[in-house]
Amino acid sequence: MFILALDPGNSTGYVTYRTEVGSNSLSGGTIFEDFESVFNLCKQADLIVYETFNMYPGAAKHLVWNSFYPCQVIGVIELAAQMFIIPVVRQSPGIKKFSGGLDEVWKDFARRNPDKTEHTKDAFLHLKYYLIKEKMFWDKQEERG
Repeated sequence: MFILALDPGNSTGYVTYRTEVGSNSLSGGTIFEDFESVFNLCKQADLIVYETFNMYPGAAKHLVWNSFYPCQVIGVIELAAQMFIIPVVRQSPGIKKFSGGLDEVWKDFARRNPDKTEHTKDAFLHLKYYLIKEKMFWDKQEERG
């Protein structure tokens, strides 16, 4: 199964994972303001995990005249998922703190993927949380290599 995790934003971080290969299959990076690249990446996935966007009352005034680009990216993700019948898992931003944090797998990933940003790191944490929750990855045996 090809899983794609995304953290939408002005730069959209992404991490890909193939369950049949394991942690060595992790790759990812950042897409900078390019709907078509996000769409093309999404249509390859068997499952999409992404960070949702929530507007909080305290932030509303600060965001007047904002184009809400992350919301537009979410629309691209949802469109690709609907068109290609790809299941979607939506996760709130706060879920990352329950992922167990960055680990040796992240350090290895970061060395192999120089095109990473804060959004890539967040996508990694969303993927990690999903895999732990589904008991698919990041157990102690696999972490030790």
